[in-house]
Amino acid sequence: MAVTLAVVNLKGGTGKTTTAIGLAECAVEAYNEPVRVLDLDPQGSASAWSQAAEAVGEPLRADVLPLIERTAAKLRRETLGACEGFPLVILDTPPGDPNVIDVAFDLADLAIICSGATALDVPRAIDALSAAEEMGCPTVVLLTQTRSGTLAVNEARSVLLDLGAAVLQVTVPLRQSIAVSANLRPLASDGLMKAYGPVLGAVLNFVDGSTDATERN
Repeated sequence: MAVTLAVVNLKGGTGKTTTAIGLAECAVEAYNEPVRVLDLDPQGSASAWSQAAEAVGEPLRADVLPLIERTAAKLRRETLGACEGFPLVILDTPPGDPNVIDVAFDLADLAIICSGATALDVPRAIDALSAAEEMGCPTVVLLTQTRSGTLAVNEARSVLLDLGAAVLQVTVPLRQSIAVSANLRPLASDGLMKAYGPVLGAVLNFVDGSTDATERN
């Protein structure tokens, strides 16, 4: 089954690109099948990561393709074409372009709403959840850059659950070992791969209909 995931938040700095690359690299490592990351963000962070890794002779396992179009209709057509032949496609979306984000919601089997556990991030995650609901796109929230067991994480989870969101039980911790993976091909033993392996499993299980790895009120 071909699966398209959109990684979304309406705010920058929530770990969208790290999540897109982390999930893609874990998927290639785990399943040995082609994975494509479509970089829909004009800032091109995912593309820059891929280019930097290739420049040092250690290209990413996943294919990263920049795809910036001026009209939503053309973006939708180009995205559909770029998904062909890949069992898993991950859309890395920009933080502030509702037209692009709506296209991603329209095409995705699941939107992963990345959110830090902060008073700035959670409201924008809630806005993204509302936008996805309007487009009829299933969603799950992934809390990123977290400090385990802190009051902030518990409060963020509680707020999201009270609103009826599905929240992954697994979180992505705030660790230097994840940050230093940027612009490099992560090794299986790296913090990024260790963090996103469980996230990938939880997300794919959710797509298949399992809710064991999520919380929902």
